[in-house]
Amino acid sequence: MSRRESLMVEHDGEQIGVEVAGAGPAVVLLHGSGGNRATWWQQVVDLARDFTVVTVEARGCGRSTDHADQSGPVAGT
Repeated sequence: MSRRESLMVEHDGEQIGVEVAGAGPAVVLLHGSGGNRATWWQQVVDLARDFTVVTVEARGCGRSTDHADQSGPVAGT
């Protein structure tokens, strides 16, 4: 794996946990309900050989904040 970078990205007043690994065309992985970016740890190693793998933690999951309480199954209803 040529690179692996963990960072926080600000969006709409929230901090979103993101990890970028590898190089090449982008592949974005988003975990299911209640998960975090660690869900993909085994897949990232293999995919990063040929792709830029971006794992994202949804609002309120992992390191991502949810100050506005806009995550979960009732958000936006």
